[in-house]
Amino acid sequence: MRLLVVLFIVVVGTLSMEASETHTYPYRFIHESLDNEKLAQLRKIGGFEEYISAGKTEYEQMVLLKDWVYSKLKYSFKSPVPTLTNSLEIMRLIDKGTTFLCVSYAALYLQCALSMGWTSRYIFVRMPNGNLHASVDIWSNQYRKWIYMDPTWNIHMEENNIPMSILEVRQRWLDKKFHSMNFIFSCGAKAVNFQSSSFPFRGGNSELWRVRPIGMEWFSYMDQVSIVGRNDIFNNNNIYSGMYEIKGKSNLNAIRNKETMPASRLFSACNIVHYTINELKGNSGSVEIKLMHNTKTSFTPSFDRFEIKDKNKWVTTNHTFIVKKKRLSDGIKVRTVNVLGVPGPVVIIKNK
Repeated sequence: MRLLVVLFIVVVGTLSMEASETHTYPYRFIHESLDNEKLAQLRKIGGFEEYISAGKTEYEQMVLLKDWVYSKLKYSFKSPVPTLTNSLEIMRLIDKGTTFLCVSYAALYLQCALSMGWTSRYIFVRMPNGNLHASVDIWSNQYRKWIYMDPTWNIHMEENNIPMSILEVRQRWLDKKFHSMNFIFSCGAKAVNFQSSSFPFRGGNSELWRVRPIGMEWFSYMDQVSIVGRNDIFNNNNIYSGMYEIKGKSNLNAIRNKETMPASRLFSACNIVHYTINELKGNSGSVEIKLMHNTKTSFTPSFDRFEIKDKNKWVTTNHTFIVKKKRLSDGIKVRTVNVLGVPGPVVIIKNK
């Protein structure tokens, strides 16, 4: 998709920071508040919730969402709305037969994912010739990692049956080790798995697939990876500002506003419980547990509560509580939960 011109188009929406949440560690990112009424409206009118309910796991549902976006939108290089990122407007235009570019595919996936309580962010990849493509990253609580999804081509990648992040995909391009990657087009019973030995691969019947099948040229998109530092595009649809850029001959560093930082920080965990175990004066048989959801290495967007596993049931717990030391020998299971009731990965608190 030649979106080089689009990159310099600034579309300013109505700024309303009331529905946003900013984290400064491990990197600066502005999150859409998950209780934004526009997300609730999208979830109500979208029809995707029933579609993805066929998935038995969180990951399967995320892949099904990719398939749903691909099935709903019609692609055209001559789309009349090349920069549209408001999913409510996208849904309205679908019924009118409007065609879209990758920017809208990515926006629809991102905002539908947010409405489900998942954390997602915009990704732009760029070829050396300037050809730009929009896609998404999504945080998987199931795999405890970021996963790259491309709803425009309806593909994602796995390696040894583990979904890949965009950083891992780029590393394979840098190392020229493509054979271990498995591309998956569509999902479920319709899924088609293919590798670089099958290039060029034509998976769909969209205008994009007809003009640009997946081949070795696709990997040149990895020349530059840009992660947008916000997903609150209902409030501010200037998605082309404040991007973290990973380029050059390594994945070591990312650049934002001329400042350099380790690229690995962009792939820090979400929704992870961090904790400290503190001795109690005068009480050698018990310890104080302090739970944290935002630290310099992790963050939990739209945090609501901590839960602890008690007699095979998850119950709400305080940020700080006291337990007998002997309980730590078996381990205490805790997790974060966001405002939409989506739990984060289970963390087991044990003695070191």
